[in-house]
Amino acid sequence: MRAAFLDRDGTIIEDMHYGASPEFVRPIPGAGQALELLRDAGFLIFLVTNQSGAARGFISRQNLMATNRETERRLGIRFHGIEFCPHMPGERCPCRKPLPGMMNRIIRRWPEIDPSRSVTIGDNPRDILAGKASGTRTVLLANEAPEGLEPDLVTPSIIEAAIWAIENL
Repeated sequence: MRAAFLDRDGTIIEDMHYGASPEFVRPIPGAGQALELLRDAGFLIFLVTNQSGAARGFISRQNLMATNRETERRLGIRFHGIEFCPHMPGERCPCRKPLPGMMNRIIRRWPEIDPSRSVTIGDNPRDILAGKASGTRTVLLANEAPEGLEPDLVTPSIIEAAIWAIENL
């Protein structure tokens, strides 16, 4: 099976900068349509997001989960799974992107997922590095990639990212 691993802030909803609250969820234009395209093409859809705001005390785990549920509601899609890393960048947590721990946990739970036929989509180099480390193809949502990053596709459009994944994986 194919899977799509998506970052949250800046990828499918507007970035909330360490905080999260359901009332502040604002979908990125086209995100709901892109997720529907992927789902309708047979992709399993997973949310994988660093959330150090929890470790910093800016958000409770309860509010983080409520924000993720509101994200699903506003995008009109139910994720097959949600993984988040609540740790600080310097904690050496194996789940915090750019490490692939969140994706690897999902792949272990869903052994039918073929990472080589799956995609990681995100707006940050950390997302791309985690995707590559977990064996997926990668799409960076940006106008250009930083030197040396080399995602499989660079585009500012999440819809274009979804169409590319459907056609190429």
